[in-house]
Amino acid sequence: LPPTPAVRVSAAPLPPAGPALAIGRTSVDLGSVDSTDVVDLTNTGGAPVDIRVGALPPWLTAVPGTTRLDPGFQTQLVITLDRAAAPVGTLDVAVSVTPARGTGGGTIRVSAHVAEGPEIVSVRAPGLRPEQCATEEAPSSGQLTVEVRDVVGIFRGELVTTGPDGQTATVDLTLVDAVDDLSTWAAPVGPVAAGGEVRYTVTVTDLESRVARESGAIAVPACP
Repeated sequence: LPPTPAVRVSAAPLPPAGPALAIGRTSVDLGSVDSTDVVDLTNTGGAPVDIRVGALPPWLTAVPGTTRLDPGFQTQLVITLDRAAAPVGTLDVAVSVTPARGTGGGTIRVSAHVAEGPEIVSVRAPGLRPEQCATEEAPSSGQLTVEVRDVVGIFRGELVTTGPDGQTATVDLTLVDAVDDLSTWAAPVGPVAAGGEVRYTVTVTDLESRVARESGAIAVPACP
């Protein structure tokens, strides 16, 4: 969310005073889902105010629309949480917003809850045979099924396979079923031209950009 430019909020006569920075609110709760919020900053004094934001952890930013506000003007402080990089658990961070000189400013408490990332519970690979000796019971292609646990929801999944001939294929996982925080996904594998090994890597990404990955191999017996 880009910060808005400074706008004049009042045409009333300004008090004959120095810079004075007013903060619209002193708490921001991003909950379990939101990543961005804004807080109004206003210069209520009679001289320009330079806005200073204190040091923050690398996964949280607080950026004002402008770093200098003229008397009677307002801007927004854009607060953004990088959920993919933030530590898991309940977060409570003090954001210091003060004038370089003058009065006002204060501390904004930013709270949020960051859930555990996705967990690949199981991967069920199909039994495959080379095309020249495949049967209905032992086909040369099939579905690889992945069970995932994630409390915020999966955004996307991907399957990358490399066949015995060295050819690589990438396909998206398709949602099959979901119950509470468990979901089942599937993707096709094959057809396989020859015996050997089909190597695979499953990658799932949740709505907070957290990633889980698992690799394995499917043994394909050679034709008799």
